[in-house]
Amino acid sequence: MGLYQMLYAQYSQAETLSQEALQLYQQMVEPDHPEIAANLVNIALVYEEERMHKKSQLLLEQALTILENAPSSQSLAKARTLLNLAKCYWAQGKFSAAEQRAQQALLLSEQFTEPSPMDVAAGLRQLATIYRDQGKQKLAAPLYQKALDIYKKITPLPRSSIAFCLEESATNRFLREEFTEAASQYTEALHLFEAVWGKDHPNVAGCLCRLADVCMILRKFGDVEKHNKRALASRRAMNPGEKRLEEVGLRGLEPPTHGLGNRRSIH
Repeated sequence: MGLYQMLYAQYSQAETLSQEALQLYQQMVEPDHPEIAANLVNIALVYEEERMHKKSQLLLEQALTILENAPSSQSLAKARTLLNLAKCYWAQGKFSAAEQRAQQALLLSEQFTEPSPMDVAAGLRQLATIYRDQGKQKLAAPLYQKALDIYKKITPLPRSSIAFCLEESATNRFLREEFTEAASQYTEALHLFEAVWGKDHPNVAGCLCRLADVCMILRKFGDVEKHNKRALASRRAMNPGEKRLEEVGLRGLEPPTHGLGNRRSIH
C-alpha cells in the first residue's frame, strides 16, 4: 500500500471512530455538554489533516459556541479550540479572523493560574506565523523568540517543537533578508529533526532544501550541492519506488503567501 493510500485509510478510520463517539455522547448528554465539544474538535482535527478546512471550521465553531457557555473549568479546552480555529482560518488565508482567534487563545492561555508552557508557546508561534504570512515579519520575530525561550525551559526538552519553531523563525528571518541568521536557525532545526526522526524523514528533507536555498543566496555553493544531495537521498530512502525524484517535490523555499508549503500545523 502506498503512503497516500495508507494515510487515507488511517484518516478514514479516525473519522469513523470519532463520528461514532460523537453519536454515542449525543445519546448520553445534553447538546451543550463539553464532551460534545471535545468530540466535535476531534472530528475537526481529522478534517484538518485531510485539508478539508471548511468542514473543520464549521465543527470548531460549533465546539467554541458550546465552550463559551461552559464552566470556567473548560477554559483550557476553550483556549485550545480557539487556537485550532485560528490554524483553520490561517490555512484558508483568512488572516484577520485567524489573528483575532490566535490573540484570544494566547490571552486566555496566559491568564491561567498555572499557565501551560506548551499552550502559551504554541499560541505565540501561531500568532507569529499569521503575522509573518501577512508581511509583518518584524512583529513575528519577537514572538518566535519568546516561544523558543519558553520551550527551552521545559523539562524534558520538547525537541520536535523547538525544531519546528526554529524552522519557522528561520523562514521569518529569510523573508527579512537576514540570511546568515536564517542559515544558523535552519541548521539548528535540522540537527534536532535528525535527532528526533532520523535522516530519512520529510521534515529533514524539507529543512535541507530550505537550508540549501539560503546557502545559495550566501554563495556557499558547496553547501548547496551537499544539502540538495542529502535531501534527494532522504526522499529516495523514504520512497524507494518513486522515479525521477528530481522533478517532484525537491523545491526550495519560496516567499509564502499563505504560509510554508502545505501549511503545516503548529506542533
